[in-house]
Amino acid sequence: MENIDSKHLDDEINLKEIFLEIFKNKNFIILVTFTFSLIGVVYSLLQTNIYTSNAVLMASGQNSSSQSSSLSSIASSAGIKIGSSGGVDNNQLVVQMVKSREFFQHLSTFEGVLPSIYASKSFDKKTQSLTFDASIYDSSKNIWISEKPNILEAYELYDQSVFITHSINTGMIYLRVVHKSPIFAQSLCKLIISELNALSKNRAALEASSSLDYLYAELSKTPQQEIKQSISALIEGQLRTKMLANVRNDYLVRTLDSPQLPYKKSAPWRTLICLIFMFSGFLTSLSYVLIRFYGFRT
Repeated sequence: MENIDSKHLDDEINLKEIFLEIFKNKNFIILVTFTFSLIGVVYSLLQTNIYTSNAVLMASGQNSSSQSSSLSSIASSAGIKIGSSGGVDNNQLVVQMVKSREFFQHLSTFEGVLPSIYASKSFDKKTQSLTFDASIYDSSKNIWISEKPNILEAYELYDQSVFITHSINTGMIYLRVVHKSPIFAQSLCKLIISELNALSKNRAALEASSSLDYLYAELSKTPQQEIKQSISALIEGQLRTKMLANVRNDYLVRTLDSPQLPYKKSAPWRTLICLIFMFSGFLTSLSYVLIRFYGFRT
């Protein structure tokens, strides 16, 4: 019983000593915490604002795979080989297309895209324009200072700015573009959507035209009536594809929620940065006081 009371008394003494030591060094702890907080404020203010433009999409022509599969079956029965994209998930096609280097290289041919991704420095709210790193790009003359950046290097920055995901449950595609300029974030988001459709339309129209040329040639030299009927069905399908490619603007993706101009920054979280620095300063000063206290006692 005496040992328990003695241990409890020692614990109370130790706690009192610790609190007294902390109180004795309270000015040091406050000073270090304040210094860290000040550094956090300066650091957070030096961070460039980042804006996010979002869009919600859905792949168009969800039945295109089944249609292609049925046409391929007719072609096989007629003894004709035609390339088919049957079984391709349109949602995954959209996601992989946006992430591809080839698609980024196509986007980089549009005016202002490559400099805004590779050489942007900050956004001037007064002029509503981007400022560029003068050592990389001269915006007044629209020329690169040293040499035009390598596409692979620029793609890394593109990959850090453009995010696209697909929800299996809802079938929705979520596109997100982050950038220092809210205007460029919105314009790039819109450009991605329009070029997804434009490239897909052009490719589908060219493939349909090539297929039609081949099918018409086969139809003219085929004597069997059954095969002619099968080829005619294939021709009808390709004509439908070509028609849709010519008349539908949303050939690959439909926009359910258009990209909006972000009026609020999405990063950095300056309050959180300041709190982290302040808490780090408090822990650092407190740890130093306790380590020094126990160090002198040993």
